[in-house]
Order: sequence, then C-alpha cells, then structure tokens
Amino acid sequence: MLEKNKKLLESIKSSNCDFTNVDTEDLLKILFKNIGNKDSYVRDDLVYPVFAHLLHDDILTYDKINTICEVLLSEKYLFLDMSNKDKYSVLVRTFTLLQLFIIVYKYNQRKSEFSQYILKVYNAFLRYYQDELDYRGYDKEVGFIHSVAHSADLMSQLMKSEVIQKDELEVMFNLVYEVFIKKEYQLTNDEDERTVTALEIGIKRNLLDPEFLIAFIEKFKVFDNVKEYPEYYNVTRNIKCLLRSLYFRFIDNLEYQYLTNVIKETLKEIK
Repeated sequence: MLEKNKKLLESIKSSNCDFTNVDTEDLLKILFKNIGNKDSYVRDDLVYPVFAHLLHDDILTYDKINTICEVLLSEKYLFLDMSNKDKYSVLVRTFTLLQLFIIVYKYNQRKSEFSQYILKVYNAFLRYYQDELDYRGYDKEVGFIHSVAHSADLMSQLMKSEVIQKDELEVMFNLVYEVFIKKEYQLTNDEDERTVTALEIGIKRNLLDPEFLIAFIEKFKVFDNVKEYPEYYNVTRNIKCLLRSLYFRFIDNLEYQYLTNVIKETLKEIK
C-alpha cells in the first residue's frame, strides 16, 4: 500500500471515521484494492474498520451499497482464486465476508425492501461456504485468515433476515455439519463459538422443527469413515467443540432442554 493511502486511512480511523471532505470514490478504490492485504495492520486495523464504517454509517446511498455488494459477490472478491493458486488469495475472500456481513446488516434494517439482495447474498454465500478449501484460522506470516469464523459472522446476519425462512435455515444448518466434519484442519481459532452464535440465532427464531434439530445433532455421530490420525482427531475435536459450545448456549434455557439432552447423549457416543 502506498504510504499516502495508509496515512489517509489512519487519519480517517483516528477521527472516529469522519468522512467529511473525503472523496468516497477514491477511498473505495483504496479499500477494494487492499481488502485482502497481506499486512495484518493494513487489513485488520485500517481497511476493515474504515470500509465497515463507510458501509454502515449512512454515508453511502443504498444504490451505491447495492453496487458494492455486486462487486463483493464477484469472481474478483468472494470467489477469487477458489483453487488457491495463490497461497493467500483466501484473505480477499474472507475479508469480503466481513463487509458482506455489514451489508446484510444494513439490508436487514430495511427488511423486505431489499429481499432480493439478501437472497442474492444468501445464494452466493452457500456456494462459497461449500467450495472454500482453505480453513486456516491463523497464520504466523499474515495473521488471521478465518474463513470459517468470518463465514459464521455473515451467516449470523443471514439467520436474522426475515427473508430467510425455514428451508433456507435448514440448508445453512446442514452446511455447518459438512464444514465441521472436514478432516483437513482442526478449527482452533474460535470458529466453534462464532458458528454457534449463528446457529443460536437460527434456533431461537423457532422456525425449525425440534425433529430437524435433533436429527442435525445426532447426525454428528456419523461422518466419513476416517480412521487414521490426525484426520480422525481433527474431525472429532471439531465436532466436540461445536456441540459443547452449543450445549452451553442453551444449558439454562428450559425451552430447549430437549436439545441439550440430545447434545449430551451425542457427545457421549463420539470417542
């Protein structure tokens, strides 16, 4: 990043993101170019919060936000280099997820007025969540990558959307199962807690049948016939962390005691 651009972002952030006298078009060019910058200070501490405030703080029209949303959902951002030819292209994808989180939050404030855009984000997210191959949480060279955690953040906003109903909730729950039985990575960077936040939102909307939720939990007893270490350990650890986190979210809620009971019994069977 050019030093003058870094100083501009630092100035905006230090002003509590006051965009007075800032050319937002020029600023957006800087933010888009650096959304997945390998420098964690630039990416996490400057680009992410400035971009988020620009989207959130009623600086831009909804027409402009819609245009930005279209760009973020494109092959240049959310679907950039899904085959990971570039070791760190994943940063563009995962930090795109965080800006989409803000956009869906904004859309949720206007509810059905933006239903078509919420559904567009939802369908793109499903494709991304199924196809992402890089589950690294933290990397010593570039810092947090967090594809699963950032996916959970976006999912939490989608779970809140009135446009998203029972069928869509069920699809997201089932995809969480698919992600947490992956054998390639141990998810050790708060992915379970952030995913459970999304699941909790979905559950508390009370659109999902208890039978579906019970089946969702019990399905974790069965995963691909992974016998070798460390793959088997990766899978069982990921499942246990997710279910334990879910258990403690609902342990004091009598309405969902049936859920904590089935979680407890399921955990006993996973060795």
